[in-house]
Amino acid sequence: MLWLKKSLNLKILFLLIRILLVLICLSPFIFLAARFFVISLSRMGVFYELEFQEGDMALACHRYLKGLPLYPDPEQGFVHMTYPPVMDVVTSFAMVILGSKEIWVGRLVSFLSTMGTCLIIFLWVKRETGSYSGAFFAPLIYLSYYPMSGYWYDIFRPDSVFIFSVMLGSYLLTWKFEGRKGIMYGVAGALVFSVAAYAKQSAVLFGFTAYVIHVILYRNKVPIITAAVGLFSSLLILGYLYLTNPFFHTQCIRILLEHGKNLESWHRRLDNELVQFTLIPFLILLIWHVTSIFEKKPRTLIHLALFATSVYAGLKGLYKMGGYKNNYVPIAAFLSLGMGWFWGYTFQTGVKRGIIRFVSLFIMPVILAIGLWYSSRIPIHPLRMPLIIFSIFAVAWELRIILNPENMIGKYIHTALLGIVIFIWGAFLCHQFSALSPVKENGKWTLKTRYPIEMRVPTPEIVKYSWKVMERIKSLPGTVYMIHHNYYAWLIGKQVYYPVDAVRDLTIGRGSGMVPRNLLKALDERRFDFIVINDRIERDWLDNPIRNAIRNNYIEIENLEKFGWKLLRPVDATGMKPRFVWVRKDWKPPEEKSLEPIKQ
Repeated sequence: MLWLKKSLNLKILFLLIRILLVLICLSPFIFLAARFFVISLSRMGVFYELEFQEGDMALACHRYLKGLPLYPDPEQGFVHMTYPPVMDVVTSFAMVILGSKEIWVGRLVSFLSTMGTCLIIFLWVKRETGSYSGAFFAPLIYLSYYPMSGYWYDIFRPDSVFIFSVMLGSYLLTWKFEGRKGIMYGVAGALVFSVAAYAKQSAVLFGFTAYVIHVILYRNKVPIITAAVGLFSSLLILGYLYLTNPFFHTQCIRILLEHGKNLESWHRRLDNELVQFTLIPFLILLIWHVTSIFEKKPRTLIHLALFATSVYAGLKGLYKMGGYKNNYVPIAAFLSLGMGWFWGYTFQTGVKRGIIRFVSLFIMPVILAIGLWYSSRIPIHPLRMPLIIFSIFAVAWELRIILNPENMIGKYIHTALLGIVIFIWGAFLCHQFSALSPVKENGKWTLKTRYPIEMRVPTPEIVKYSWKVMERIKSLPGTVYMIHHNYYAWLIGKQVYYPVDAVRDLTIGRGSGMVPRNLLKALDERRFDFIVINDRIERDWLDNPIRNAIRNNYIEIENLEKFGWKLLRPVDATGMKPRFVWVRKDWKPPEEKSLEPIKQ
């Protein structure tokens, strides 16, 4: 019994050492995941908008709770954004349950959806590889890419609900068991995707890919049943939307297809963000998928197909006019899923010989040489470190073949080398997402970060200052048109008018000229006493007819020296900046010069 006890103690000791090494390798990703929770939980309850269309989402929910159509004709005084209604419906129910109509409810829905996405990624990696460390690793990568997404995981927008539904539907449709369980999961996956299509339109691409994979995996009647359920539920939802929301097709399909292109922004974001932060896993997953094909692991093709779909959908979204970093979210989700699979498969199994050995012994040294040579030629370029890290990975992959990982010594050396690669990659992400750089301001040198956490975590001073701005707007006499932030108007008890950011979607593509006539008529008749704007109207964000109507009938207060005061100053604390005020040309200022600039 003594030898058994010693053997058991050694197993526990080796297990603890292994857990410690895994935690060390993943420590940078744990830090970045903790950063997500700190930022997300600290700003969830702030009253102001974290992104310029959060308020429009909240107002759409208010409209839904009143039983009004979400997609009316724009002439009725409301314009919905070019998103389907799932986020509106889910958040509206959450508002009823929680007893609040404020903007934080939508953020809570997005936060819980992000947690659901992490859970699906964990379960998927565990299902495919059986590796708990790989399953733990994958969600950490997803949370690490929080800054790259524009801090989009927890704001009141449909992207988090969309990616959760896509991941859940894909997870169910790619279930590997046959028989009744396969039928049950196939039907459930089809139902999830039929709902996901009304969370965000690009879910259709993922649903099609997952369904094709489903047909390949199950060569029986399951695809027919799944297709029937998906088609029936989709038609049912579409019929409901058409009957109750007459403008749904125009707003969510036709206008979206007519959006213009933004090639310059597309190239800049590819160079500065997507390529830099995803180059290493892209290359690693490419090699892994190639070797998986030769090793005849067909289930890894599931990830390859879905990952390719996410890249296509993300780049297509960036290419459209107004495309933003939220298009990185599906790429981050399936990239993290693939890295979890890679970890689970690679750290537990060996490699077959033959063609893979030939590829490693002849092709990988070439990649290594090119990577080291090219990285040495660009000492300041942001791609230098990713190339160096990938070169280290190439060495580890080479040793994986030469040392034969099925031998214990070779397996441990190979695992240690890949662990070092993972750690360095995580350290690189930490450096890039919170890199300190010296900046000279007012004659003094200070350190600033590229993605500063202090700009995302609201302080009591920021919240107090923001409320002062809202109180100043509330004190304006007469009608006030918050041209950007209608939600602010609702918050302070003012009348809500046309959300211009949603109106702008009507004018981006070939559907231009759809600016509501009632809005232009109200501006021409000077029905508003004040118009509060974020930026000067000379900027291109405002449609020409609206810009001309404001210029013809209103005067910017900051340009009227005879008034003797400036109404608002830039409000950097809120992230949104209601800084410029226009008044009717026939408006008479108060005798007392009581409205002084708010001091921050």
